[in-house]
Amino acid sequence: MFRAGMLSLLLAGGAAVPTASLAQDGASTFEVEELDISNLSGDRVDRSTPRSTVEGFVDSASRQDYERAAAYLDLSDLPDDRRLLWGAQRARQLHEIIKARVWIRWESLPDREDGLDSVASSDEPLAGERRRSLLLGVVDLEGRPVEIRINRYEPEEGDPIWLVSRRTVGYVPALYEVHGPGMIEELLPDVVRQEAFWRIPIWQVVALPLILLVSAFAGYIVYRIMGFAERRLASRQDDGTEKKRWLPQIVHRAATPVALFAGAAFVLILNASLLSFSGPASTVVSIATTVALVVAIALVLLRIVGTVLDIVTDNFVASIGEEENTQSRELITNISVTRRIVIFLALVAGTAAVVAQLNLSRSLGVSLLASAGLLSLILGFAAQTVLGNVLASVQLAIAKPIRIGDAINFEGEWGYVEEINFTYVLVQTWDSRRFIVPVRYFVSEPFENWSIRNPEMTKPIEIKLDPTADIEVLRKQFEAILREDPDWDKREDPKTLVIGNDGWTITVRFYASAANPAAGWNLQCRTREKLYAFLRDECGGRWLPRERHQGMEQNQA
Repeated sequence: MFRAGMLSLLLAGGAAVPTASLAQDGASTFEVEELDISNLSGDRVDRSTPRSTVEGFVDSASRQDYERAAAYLDLSDLPDDRRLLWGAQRARQLHEIIKARVWIRWESLPDREDGLDSVASSDEPLAGERRRSLLLGVVDLEGRPVEIRINRYEPEEGDPIWLVSRRTVGYVPALYEVHGPGMIEELLPDVVRQEAFWRIPIWQVVALPLILLVSAFAGYIVYRIMGFAERRLASRQDDGTEKKRWLPQIVHRAATPVALFAGAAFVLILNASLLSFSGPASTVVSIATTVALVVAIALVLLRIVGTVLDIVTDNFVASIGEEENTQSRELITNISVTRRIVIFLALVAGTAAVVAQLNLSRSLGVSLLASAGLLSLILGFAAQTVLGNVLASVQLAIAKPIRIGDAINFEGEWGYVEEINFTYVLVQTWDSRRFIVPVRYFVSEPFENWSIRNPEMTKPIEIKLDPTADIEVLRKQFEAILREDPDWDKREDPKTLVIGNDGWTITVRFYASAANPAAGWNLQCRTREKLYAFLRDECGGRWLPRERHQGMEQNQA
């Protein structure tokens, strides 16, 4: 049937010689030498304005008066002996196409003979301009857009009139083959095919919820099949007959998006072959199924990539808590960057696919351009923090001032970088607390990265003492403490230095080296504790700050 429709389109286009020619630039009509504007029904019709033409066509076709509806079509390309029969047939088919795929914006149809929209805002590109052609909608045909237009024709003898363009009429059979009523709808009685509300037929009001339930059930069946496949694969691994550990994990993670894809595909196939939703129902079904399919495909790809990256992390990345595993920290950071790049590309590709599939670029392009200034202001004020963190995340991914597993010190807290996300960095402190730090902090504020070059570090222990303290005795005691401590790496000799005084006390700093930040922290705490114990027990507290020592004696008295 589709081939027959295309053949009739080619024959009709080839048999007739086009007589319409574009008028000069700025003309408000298509000048034609000859135009067959005979009314097949014999009744008077009003085709003087765009709105009257579209209203007359829709009203006549809704009453199934297709001969009268054909009077609003440019049938000049049809053979004379078939014009009566084919004209009514094209009118019926075009009405079904408009109901199914075109949402007429009645408020945008001018009610003036010259097509000028007197109520259009100044933002409209053709505001205040006379028109000779108006676009009612765009319908997809085998991957290419077909415009549904009405044109203003002016014959040599007679007044200008508005008609559905002959190009649109020529495409009607092919469009009807693709977007016409489905097999089930053609078998329904006329009673249930009548419109209930919002141009939605009664049968669609009943069928849409049922189809959604059936599609959900189909998705559930696919989900159970995926679960069965996962268990079978896992049992084969337990028997030792197969070592592909990644396959059950991929099946498990992809079960939900595959079920979503199956449900959406069921609705799409049913709508394309057996049913044909129209008007608002068609718009809702098209958008919902397209978004669901794109989301499902994107989730499947993301979860496959995520599973592979997790397996690589488990098999090839050693413990990142060990400071000597620099290559492991580098690898897991690169894996995290790859995951974020894949998510970003999937989001961009999915959005582009939805826009392209639904032909949103054609309808949204002018609106986006017209509102670019306002949109820029909104994004500038409302999304500057989020966008700033995302851009900072890209900078971190390229420059790598921090890596997952690095030991850092920021604002007096030190810990390990646990996650690097789009907008924040998760830091686990030494006492198992977790800080959520905005990504921009690490590109705009100074911080210490103890693992950026090598893990070794020297930790200072600072104590305030009375000026009468014997520093040499303390130096020997400090060296003795270090010799017994397992976290001292002997890389550097211990140092004891007096770095300052304030008139009442002196500040003594003891330096000890450790193999990594964790060992250095433990070494620092233990050494400080043992030094104070030596001052208290062996020295009788006499070298502690004089004011504090006198206060203790007064309290004991």
